[in-house]
Amino acid sequence: ALRREASSGSWSSWWARVSWASSRLAVASEAPGEPTVPHRLLKVATWNVAGINTNPFEYYTAHPDAAPYERLLRGVEAVLVEENGLRVADVFTDAMATDLEAAMRSGTSSSITKNDAAVFDDQSVAACFAYYRRELRTRPLVAGFLRDASLGAKRLCSMPDRATTTLWVPPPQRDDDDVPHDDDDREEASSFVPVFRPCATSGYDDGGDDVLQKSWWSAWLAFFFEPRTTLADPLAKLRPIPRAKYPALTEAEAAISVPLQLVCLAIFDAAILRVLDDAARRDVGSSSSPQSSPIQWRALKRVLTASPMCDPAAKVRRTVELVRGADADVATLQEVSGRLLGALRRELGDAYDVIAPLVNDDDAATRDNEAPGTDQASVVLVRKERSASTDDDDDRSTRRPEADRGLGCAPPRAVAAADILSAAPAAAAMVAPGDLCACRVAGGSLSHGELLIASFHGDTDGAATLPVLDALEAYARSNQLDLLVGLDANCYADDRARPGVLHWRTLAEWLAAPRPHALASCFPRSTTAPPATTFNARTALQPQFQKAVPYDERATCPLTDRNPKDWILFSTGRFAVDDDRDGAERGVVVDNTGTGAFNDAPFPTVDFPSDHAILSATLVLKDGSQRTAEGT
Repeated sequence: ALRREASSGSWSSWWARVSWASSRLAVASEAPGEPTVPHRLLKVATWNVAGINTNPFEYYTAHPDAAPYERLLRGVEAVLVEENGLRVADVFTDAMATDLEAAMRSGTSSSITKNDAAVFDDQSVAACFAYYRRELRTRPLVAGFLRDASLGAKRLCSMPDRATTTLWVPPPQRDDDDVPHDDDDREEASSFVPVFRPCATSGYDDGGDDVLQKSWWSAWLAFFFEPRTTLADPLAKLRPIPRAKYPALTEAEAAISVPLQLVCLAIFDAAILRVLDDAARRDVGSSSSPQSSPIQWRALKRVLTASPMCDPAAKVRRTVELVRGADADVATLQEVSGRLLGALRRELGDAYDVIAPLVNDDDAATRDNEAPGTDQASVVLVRKERSASTDDDDDRSTRRPEADRGLGCAPPRAVAAADILSAAPAAAAMVAPGDLCACRVAGGSLSHGELLIASFHGDTDGAATLPVLDALEAYARSNQLDLLVGLDANCYADDRARPGVLHWRTLAEWLAAPRPHALASCFPRSTTAPPATTFNARTALQPQFQKAVPYDERATCPLTDRNPKDWILFSTGRFAVDDDRDGAERGVVVDNTGTGAFNDAPFPTVDFPSDHAILSATLVLKDGSQRTAEGT
């Protein structure tokens, strides 16, 4: 290899290899007759597995029935551009408004007494419907409601939509003689099951292929107002919208925000049904279109709702498969639900120590009648033991033949996030419970000190990322620990950064700044952004219409989330990226397919259920002689 590179004029590469070979010979000659300490390779992966996507049409995806799916979404765009002169009252009829007002006044729902009476009483209901008839009823459906940016800023549709799309309820009671006998039965018996709001943008399915407005509306009212015993109460999930946080609300709107959310949600659900129906029938029978029958949009929806992208149980199974397939020695995960955490321990517990935040490890935090499975937490997985690779298809020419993999350490010890953030109150105030998970590991190949491994989920704008990294670095330094971090930093690329968000260059500059505890990332230092680990764009079939991306601009629109959000960071005194291999640049892989490859198209997909790719890097764990020689 040295002769070949020298003859081709690759002097820098030739000299680098000569230097590396010389250093290996020097280390070997220092202790003649004694075995040298082998290089240890550590495969690290980080992945924001993401919460379940309850709206199958919210994001563009690669649908198995690609042609009708594309025609449908292009038809939706056309319908919204044409508008067709529809008013709000054309889809949310006066009869429907009368039904909803009567249901609110009836008191048949127990949740009316659960909410503050001053918010959801006869007076507030009367004021709400007076507002509806005065302000909303005659508005143009598209321009005056769906496209109204002020409604988006007030969160009058998006907030109740997110809160009530899916309810998690206990499963039906078993007969006395049908008791669970093994772990699988007990898991099934304790699992909660989803109930969906009757609408086009949830997993609801009435079994038909035509919109029957009357039966849909009856089901919608029953979902919110019929007395129920075992089902969670959707009205109890509606909360007043605070004007201090959403100043676009007027005082009058804030005073009636709970009933007004329900009215706006009913309009939105009726509007989306109408838009989908019109888009499915658009151009049928026209001379310019070969389409001879309406697109069966409900059939397209069923494919999505049955996939891991939308089905909670399927998502858990597929996520566990992907984590297993990543074959990492250390994996850091974010946005892990309680149900997924249980599955990881059950399915991967023989191979990995699974560490969750101390605050909600065994008692997952739930609130507002949410069942286990809707919470989110960061998690760390550490392989319990790993022997040297003996794969027959391992290309020994692309890796050091004496390399071993894994830490082989003692069981990790969880570290409370509060202990790490205790000296950083500003960072602590920005971190939600469960977003930071950390553990200490020692022993095995870590014969020269302890290691702190952390998984962190940053806030949407990335404001907490650098303060939390400062706190982690300070904790590691004060406790004489090396550091390994996998995180969703929520930082943004050059063309998508906006004021107030974390730019990827800011994170790179933070890493490059001199500090007592030097850190680096898995990405090489460069003037160009690291590879994007997200690529998702919203359709118009969701309540935050101002975030919708045109079909032909999915890859280029600034609203598309196509950013280098996920990073692996490590102490330079302990680790280095394994760049002594051909193929993957610096041993770094971005995977949004589950096959170790990146498909440059929007995701999640029916096979890959997260909107973040799996980022993995192969690191070299430095031995004691290297650390001493480098002054670390």
